[in-house]
Amino acid sequence: MREGLVSKNPFADIVVGKAGRRKRVLKKEERAEILAVIREERFREFVFAMAETGCRPSEVARVTASDADLTLGVWILKKHKTAKKTQKERIVFLTPAMLELTRKLVDLYPTGVLFRGRLGQPLTNQAIRLRFKNLRKRLPHLEHFSAYTYRHSYCTDALVNGVGIAHVAELMGHTATEMVSQIYSKLSQQVAHMREAAAKAAG
Repeated sequence: MREGLVSKNPFADIVVGKAGRRKRVLKKEERAEILAVIREERFREFVFAMAETGCRPSEVARVTASDADLTLGVWILKKHKTAKKTQKERIVFLTPAMLELTRKLVDLYPTGVLFRGRLGQPLTNQAIRLRFKNLRKRLPHLEHFSAYTYRHSYCTDALVNGVGIAHVAELMGHTATEMVSQIYSKLSQQVAHMREAAAKAAG
């Protein structure tokens, strides 16, 4: 239409339905099974990081050594999905296992992203999608799962394990419940307490 090649938008009357919500949650044994079939060590570390932190896949893929504070045991992400809305950094509180992995990767990659592909390249969204597509083919007995399933699983596990909703919201950088986010925004300053909550959330 902009170029004058057609007089009417052929898609104008199409009604687009709402996208279905992701409801899949991976059980602990399912997550272990997925990790076991991943041959590529670097990608296995990426998947492990999603399970341990509850981060969005894109957040894990963008973490660099400069984002890691090994003394406090956190990642401090300046660039993240809700940065414009929250106007604050995303603080990811690391479990002991995640802190150990971060320390290893910081030594290995002092510059650039920490989680990489087989050839050392950054993991793109498309690369992550393709890897999970291959995982689903290799594990057909498991119901549909994707990279984002790990975030939902983390949240569910956290609540089941008794982590308070305010802590869960802070651990996940959640903004869906604005009141919870505003009232408990000071939790991010309680580093020792929040790292304990992070370890509890990961089970």
